[in-house]
Amino acid sequence: MLAINDGTFPALLKTLSDPSEQVVTRDLQLLSQISHNSEDDYFASFMHSLLSLFSTDRRLLETRGNLIIRHLCVNLNPERIYRTLADILEKDEDVEFASIMVQNLNNNLITAPELAELRKRLRSLDTKDGQTFFVTLFRSWCHNAVATFSLCLLAQAYEQASNLLHTFAELEITVNLLIQVDKLVHLLESPVFTYLRLQLLEPEKYPYLYKCLYGLLMLLPQSSAFGTLKNRLNSVSAIGYLHVAPRAPTSSTTYERPTRLKGRTDDIKWMELLEKFKAVQQRQQQQQYGSNNNGVSLATSASTAGGGNGGATAVMSPARAPTPTVGGAQQPQPAAGRGGGRGGAAAAAVVGISRLAAGRRVRR
Repeated sequence: MLAINDGTFPALLKTLSDPSEQVVTRDLQLLSQISHNSEDDYFASFMHSLLSLFSTDRRLLETRGNLIIRHLCVNLNPERIYRTLADILEKDEDVEFASIMVQNLNNNLITAPELAELRKRLRSLDTKDGQTFFVTLFRSWCHNAVATFSLCLLAQAYEQASNLLHTFAELEITVNLLIQVDKLVHLLESPVFTYLRLQLLEPEKYPYLYKCLYGLLMLLPQSSAFGTLKNRLNSVSAIGYLHVAPRAPTSSTTYERPTRLKGRTDDIKWMELLEKFKAVQQRQQQQQYGSNNNGVSLATSASTAGGGNGGATAVMSPARAPTPTVGGAQQPQPAAGRGGGRGGAAAAAVVGISRLAAGRRVRR
């Protein structure tokens, strides 16, 4: 077996940036064979090296990230991959990269055919292993608010998802967050969430599901996603529409789930996870404010050095540059090098949501 510090292993990781997709596929097969029966320490080092590569080469993450993750999940144990990556990302100090990586992992978890078994595991939190897996992902997923919310929907932890929505009011609602909510609404219409849509027919059994979806509706501006979700809820409004009013959460809430096996206790400490989510999001916002303030200071210094007439322009990293504001809300700059189709759709969503955030009002 190759050692992590051996020169061959870094060369194999570097080959993932090769322009030939066939070379990348062969390289992933070799990396998978090397790591298949490896010990936990070796496997964790491999995952850590992969995350470091994604962190330094963001273009590779954007263009090949999904391919690499899915291919590894086919050839290796996908649960082992997700557990290991989640443990590493939970402790990552680069909250911006951790949020992006969690978003990518979550999108694959929801959409990838290779991860169908993991989705089934999450939909059944009645076993000790299933609960442990959910908690591991949740603690790492806290880096991304929408990903954490969708994880709870996937696990049918609707009361926890409802409580997460209440904390969204304390967060800064950025355009990036609204775009992620927009994408989640469209994913709710996919076959993966068929069980969730059918559960809307049983409001007395799933009252918090209604509260979650109506909460999403209140977050969204009146865009196409707003219309899609509104139409879905209107189609069952005669049956549900918060037919059963949920109780307010308390510290002793047990989060009863209809699918829980009789006689089995729920070992998940839900309120502790909620506090973990709040702490991570608060730390993330503090770091973002610090970065923006530093960027403004640099720009001011450069302007002063140029005589205040634009004689000098500060050269800043796009990832660290202060974002323009529209109507008081920060607007993230579009990343360069994204794919044409998906980038165009995201740009259109940014324009639509930005116009609404700029203060345009619905006609009275």
